[in-house]
Amino acid sequence: MRFSSKLSTTIIILLSTLLLACSDGADNGEPSIPTPVPTTPVSTTQTLSGGAVKGPLANAIVTVYAFDSAQAGFKGAVIASGTTDASAAITGLALPTPLTPPYIMEFTSTAGITIDITTGVFPFINTLSSVITQGLLDSGEPVYATPLTTLALSVAINQSTNEATAAEFLVTLLAAAEQVAKTFGFGMPQRVDIFVTPPLVNNASDTLEALSDTLAYRTAIEAFAAVTFEMEQDVSTTSDVSDIITELAKDLSDGVIDARVNGVSSEVYNTATLTQLSQDPTGLTIPNTTLTVAEVASMLVDETNITGTTTSTAELSNGAITVTIEPVTSIIARWGEFNWNDGSTWQ
Repeated sequence: MRFSSKLSTTIIILLSTLLLACSDGADNGEPSIPTPVPTTPVSTTQTLSGGAVKGPLANAIVTVYAFDSAQAGFKGAVIASGTTDASAAITGLALPTPLTPPYIMEFTSTAGITIDITTGVFPFINTLSSVITQGLLDSGEPVYATPLTTLALSVAINQSTNEATAAEFLVTLLAAAEQVAKTFGFGMPQRVDIFVTPPLVNNASDTLEALSDTLAYRTAIEAFAAVTFEMEQDVSTTSDVSDIITELAKDLSDGVIDARVNGVSSEVYNTATLTQLSQDPTGLTIPNTTLTVAEVASMLVDETNITGTTTSTAELSNGAITVTIEPVTSIIARWGEFNWNDGSTWQ
């Protein structure tokens, strides 16, 4: 009897529960609607990190343009813009998806606002450019503009037509990057890629080889800045360094640095000015500093106090990592010497 009583009680409870559930839907005349499961919205942008370095530029404006070979500087419509913060890192820059690289990225300096955190004054070179490729986007690594990427971009533009496709331009850019690295690498190892290797110590500089490559690249940048500054100061020219770099790109584009562009004498500098390129840059003073090109390692270490990277720089401080600095031994760079398509991932 007790089993029967318990069973009856159980049945009554189950029936009551079922009736209550049914009445909830019946009271308002609508079926019960399940609670939706929250979903994570799909991002419609891709953020970029990086910066502009000769030394690192703080409070600069960064603009990303669509590639358009029919426009000046191959800069088409503005795709996105942002700034660099007080630590010289890109902030507020996001590319809309779907992504359509390559993009032209340009950093511009504003008087009274932008500073080179290494020198504490207005940048020696106030506009720096680079190219954002699919390979760089896929890698997720920071993207940097430097005087050497600026020069390579200008060489590639000079070597391209106003009908060049994006694919054709990237092949030309690869050759231009190799040409610039060979001509103005100042002893930089061939493995250093001017569009990929960080020109300052960042959180990815976590191996001796990575630190060594950064030191070699930054040394080349500072050596290039030092010799172009010497060219600017030479009595044979009245042009500023930005004009000199622009003219060097044109001069380099025709295959020979000889103060002539396609057979026409340069109005920016002459052969006397070019003698500055062949000097040993080791003892040259880096513009707006008291440091020489040989002291770039200490510069990289000091910068980390502002950039905030957590990477150890002990090997730079104690001299465990060094570079060999070489002058521009030949001011002749033949365009045909360079590999036009080696399958580099940054394309």
